Amino acid sequence: MSEVNVTQEMQELLSRLPRTEPYPFHSRLNPEYSRKHIALSLTPGNLLLLMHRAREAQNMAISYRHFKVGAALLGLSFQPSNFQMLTGVNVKPDKESQMNVHAEQTALQKAHDRHVNAVSMIVVVGDKQSDKQSGKEMHTLHPCGLCRGVMLDDVLVDNHATLVVSTLPDF
Repeated sequence: MSEVNVTQEMQELLSRLPRTEPYPFHSRLNPEYSRKHIALSLTPGNLLLLMHRAREAQNMAISYRHFKVGAALLGLSFQPSNFQMLTGVNVKPDKESQMNVHAEQTALQKAHDRHVNAVSMIVVVGDKQSDKQSGKEMHTLHPCGLCRGVMLDDVLVDNHATLVVSTLPDF
C-alpha cells in the first residue's frame, strides 16, 4: 500500500469520528471576570461545607486496601449564575482490577458534565500516605501526581485562582 493511500485512509477514518467541542471557559469568558467570581466564592463557610461534603464522599469510596479518598469541588456557572458542589470518590475494588478511579478526577468530570464554567475550590479528604514520586509523607493527603497533572491541564481549574485544600478525615 502506498504512502498516499495510507494517508487518505487515515483521513477518512478520522473524518468519521464524532466531533467534540472544547470547553468554553477560556475562550468565552474574560479571565479577570472569572477570577473575580472565583475570589468572591472563596469563603470560610464554602470551604467548611466542601470539607464536610468530601468527608461524606470518602465514606462511599471503594478500595481493596482500605485507602479511601473523597473530593468535593465548588463549581461556578455564570449563566445562570450559581454554585454547584460536586463530589467524587476513588474506586479500586481489588488489586487485579483495571478500574482505578481517582476522586479528584471524578469530581472534575462531573463539573464538565454539568457545564460548570470554573472551579473555585477543590477539597481532598483521606488518610495520609507517602508520595510515590518524592517518597515524602506529608501532614495531609495531597493529590497524586496524576491528579495534579489533570488539574494543571483542566480548563475549569485556574492555576492562579483555584484553591486546592487537602485534609485528614478529622480536619
